[in-house]
Amino acid sequence: MVNFLPPNNFNTSLQFLLTHLLRLYYSQHYTVCFIRSLHDNIPFTTGEPPLPLVHIVLEDEDITAAAPPNGTAWAINKEEFCQKLLQAVDTNCGGFVVTESTLFPFLEHFYEVHKRAKLRPSPKHLIAMTTSATFDRSRLLQYNQTLEVLVNLLLIVPSSSAKGNRHRKDAFELHTTQLLPNNPLGVRIELVRIGEIVLKQDANGVVVFEPKHDTEIDFFPDKVRDMKGRRVRVSTLEYVPCSVYKKVPIGQGNAKCADDAAHELWLDGFELILTMEFCRRHNCTVELINQTDWGEVLENGNTTAILSDLVEQRADVGLGALLAWHAWFQLTTITQMIGISMISVLVPKPRLLPFWQTPFLSFPPSLWLVVGITFTAGTLTVFMVSVTRLRILPPNGDERQKQSRSQHLLDALFFMVSLYVEQSARLRKDLLAAAILLAALLFGGFMIGNSYAGALASILTLPRYEASIDTVDDFLARDMRWTGGSAVWIYTLYLATTPAMIRMRESFVIIPDTAERERLPFTDRRMGYVIEGMMHGSYGLGTPLAINASLLLQPLKQPIYLDHTNGFCSKVWPLRDAYNAFILEVHQCGVLHYLELTSLIRHHGLTVQRNIVTARLQDNGHEPVALSIEHFLGVFFIYFFGISLACIVFVVELVLHRWNARFQ
Repeated sequence: MVNFLPPNNFNTSLQFLLTHLLRLYYSQHYTVCFIRSLHDNIPFTTGEPPLPLVHIVLEDEDITAAAPPNGTAWAINKEEFCQKLLQAVDTNCGGFVVTESTLFPFLEHFYEVHKRAKLRPSPKHLIAMTTSATFDRSRLLQYNQTLEVLVNLLLIVPSSSAKGNRHRKDAFELHTTQLLPNNPLGVRIELVRIGEIVLKQDANGVVVFEPKHDTEIDFFPDKVRDMKGRRVRVSTLEYVPCSVYKKVPIGQGNAKCADDAAHELWLDGFELILTMEFCRRHNCTVELINQTDWGEVLENGNTTAILSDLVEQRADVGLGALLAWHAWFQLTTITQMIGISMISVLVPKPRLLPFWQTPFLSFPPSLWLVVGITFTAGTLTVFMVSVTRLRILPPNGDERQKQSRSQHLLDALFFMVSLYVEQSARLRKDLLAAAILLAALLFGGFMIGNSYAGALASILTLPRYEASIDTVDDFLARDMRWTGGSAVWIYTLYLATTPAMIRMRESFVIIPDTAERERLPFTDRRMGYVIEGMMHGSYGLGTPLAINASLLLQPLKQPIYLDHTNGFCSKVWPLRDAYNAFILEVHQCGVLHYLELTSLIRHHGLTVQRNIVTARLQDNGHEPVALSIEHFLGVFFIYFFGISLACIVFVVELVLHRWNARFQ
């Protein structure tokens, strides 16, 4: 049977006490939420406190029991109550005042409502007022998970008089929760009495507390500064240099394993070291939940891995180079920025071009095209001038013998070749047009020949490589793919609108099996491998990379996208403000650079990191080299190709000559 609080039970003393508490502790909240039944009322005779108030009034059937006999009816009322409370929380309500009749429905649905809420006020305070000194406090401790996150709780119970069980209207017992570590895992919650207070009002209307020393009562004792060794549950995965862990025997670790009470864990990685230092300051213990993936939101709304631990209240904070993902933020909340992440991709280094291409590398294809057009135009012009000259001028000397047009064409062809390779050519001065044409062709041939010779000398001295993949556009122009072990690498690109980023998202290939990623040959010229550049210069690898493989790859000159790394935590985690303040303090002293570097050295070494960093800084193999036989492979190729072609044509001409002689 629920004890409803009659209006006259809210006497003047309780009004003054509540007003005092609201002014003292609730002024930091944007709004204050009063949750009561129809039978409860708080008539503030001196006026309501100067705070934005939100009132939620529950019907009798909404309060009947936490475990109702008729589940269907309660489901309807439960949803109505949750909707009202959700609207209140979304007004940024962080302070709550509940009566005895509404206390247990509030505690039961506290986390469910805050999980759906858009706003995340912190910290949260709860004042619960009961009707009698015989209030069943043991039932309050049944809501263990809610009380673990709702640490700022004050239970006001009327004091019983010395005679009988009648309670006094001017004296109140104050209770709060005490959170202690449980052995070997978990937390134990106790309800403790923090004092008794008597309120009186003097002639001037000033509230007086008796006894006098009770004016120093801490109504909301700080349970965050000293957590008395209780747990902070961290969900993460192994990702160097952010988070590393290994199981060790009991007594040799620095954290507890949430999945195995028979072992402890040794934590490393700058994000976990950061959290352990936070716990050292606040006297708490890290309980680690190890996962193999970051997690995602499935199409049916379910969650996996780290995200699932946070949503289902199995973890308080999730770490592991988590970016500011929009889908995660809908279900959890974000901590202060830990670092800046630059997502890029390792692409194959440009290969040395084969030496047989040496004669053709002096000019780019476009210039070869122009040279070819010029050569053809010059050949045809010389041919037409030569034929026309014979018609204009009388033949003499060697020209008395009539030549065919094909012979004139060959003469023009070899005349142009002689000019281009800077060899002597027969000069004709009997026509002014021929002299002008020869001067123009000599100048053009001289420029082209010298340019080719200079470029060829450079190529023979400095090796030439394939075109480098430097930007996202170069990557997409080659229709390449890139891979990693999880879809989290492209979560940020889900909201992309530019065509390049959309194509990058669609070209991503997920290979979840770590062993399969380790077996990748890294010789596929159409495949890239995702990497994450940390704020202080180190790299996180989406695919395990051996030393030899790191010599074959190089990062893009510019990252694909930038984002912040941070932790994600429950929307009602009471340590969020303290954790954020600690992160800012660590940023001020610059120790994260040291933690990141030393963690990397301990677990992966710097060889692979150095190869990635210097892949574009060092010109390995680009220095001048001595000439070798390989440099002349292209010349020999052209030479032997010409000889072979001449032999074939000679044989064909010989066969045709004998064929014609036979028929003649």
